[in-house]
Amino acid sequence: MKFLLRDDDTCAMTRPEDLEVCYQSIWDQVPICLSVTPFRIPGRATGVPENLIGSKDVLPLAECAALLGFLREQVSRGRFDLALHGYHHNRVTGLPEFVGATDLNRKAVEGRAELERLFGRRIETFVPPNNTLSADGFDAVILAGMNVVNNQTRARLQTGWGRLKSAAETVVAARYALTGRFGAPLAFRIRHFPKYQQAPYFTVGPDSDLENLEAQMQACRSNGDVFVLATHYHAFGRRMRSGQTIGDGVMYLVERAASWPDVQFVDYEGLW
Repeated sequence: MKFLLRDDDTCAMTRPEDLEVCYQSIWDQVPICLSVTPFRIPGRATGVPENLIGSKDVLPLAECAALLGFLREQVSRGRFDLALHGYHHNRVTGLPEFVGATDLNRKAVEGRAELERLFGRRIETFVPPNNTLSADGFDAVILAGMNVVNNQTRARLQTGWGRLKSAAETVVAARYALTGRFGAPLAFRIRHFPKYQQAPYFTVGPDSDLENLEAQMQACRSNGDVFVLATHYHAFGRRMRSGQTIGDGVMYLVERAASWPDVQFVDYEGLW
């Protein structure tokens, strides 16, 4: 089984110590795959520092010298890998960015180019803000030449519901596109499409149950599937539905996977 650890929301609001305190105990054994937003608008999303809540100012990652230096060093040491996580990560009219925003083709292309300029490496993976893409959002990401980590597919959006009439419909439909009765992805393998690849993921968050996540991970191992575990560094202190902190849940699952000799911890290159 391939195991990939995905952490979302690295941006100009992130402090190096935020990532260090979460991951320094494992990052030499497990690459941390950061989902990075190059031109963050804070808004009112979870994890926004109190002094920035509601701000509509653009915060460019390029202007954060200390964070950039830290990220570049850890990337060069193989501790971090990078994916594009939207352009602004701002909810437009209440909808996720790559559902409700306009000019998505440009944002996908320019967002990728900005991360490649800042880090001097190819960015070939897209993680959707709020884990949701519209059909047009998929088109933009595919046009920009990136693979996707998400539990919905462009093909399913077209063939399952036809061309959805509104962005709001797309959000509702996408939540059920590749999910089973209890919200677990139906397909755990990498899916291959003509112009991109896609991998499903499992979430460690406030609504998660650790026993259920461990069972899902064991099922992936038994079937020879991939196991992508998604979380947020800024949520590590919050509690899961099963009572553990999110940070403790992540570490438990990593340690459990590390105890299995047939598990390989990978970055995005190793995943695809």
